[in-house]
Amino acid sequence: MSRLRKFGQADLPFGIYVPSAILKNGSLIVSWATGQKATSQIDYGFDASVPNTTAVALLEPGDEGYIEGEDTPKMERYHEVPFPGTAVDSTHFFRVRSSNVDGETLESDVFSVYLTEKIVLKSKNIETAITLNIVSIDHTLSVIGSGKMLTNPTAQLPQSTADNVATEAKATIQPIDKQVGTPNQKTTMKTNYTLTVV
Repeated sequence: MSRLRKFGQADLPFGIYVPSAILKNGSLIVSWATGQKATSQIDYGFDASVPNTTAVALLEPGDEGYIEGEDTPKMERYHEVPFPGTAVDSTHFFRVRSSNVDGETLESDVFSVYLTEKIVLKSKNIETAITLNIVSIDHTLSVIGSGKMLTNPTAQLPQSTADNVATEAKATIQPIDKQVGTPNQKTTMKTNYTLTVV
């Protein structure tokens, strides 16, 4: 999580910052930051509709603010949620969601990642960062230096370094419910929406 902490040097506006994922001991772990304390949840599944949702974590004995007998949501600035049921040679889809103390809820767009057996096995020896692909975009966004997503109609799509996906600027996303191509082959996803890294 250290790669996220560098964005938390000062209070930032409530937002979804740097959605990312790693493989650790064969499990897909989704992480992000929110700038301010908020809850942690992901919608997830093996298709782009992400039909499942994880429960909001609650404060436990020993946590600051814990009151015995009360179900109080855990609020953090840095979030890690395991993807339930990581599978090999499968595309995993998710979006992240957080709610702050004022009840404001933000969620990301849907991301996908294809996990080969090779990369899952590699993660049992070393924590492995993986590249995410945006699957559905509800609006035009811009990834600011900290990773916060904001509306920006004149953005550019960054190039991907994933093993099995290559992206092109100013392209059109084809809705997908299965992996296009094979894990060892470069494929292209295109979108009318664009992203800018500032």
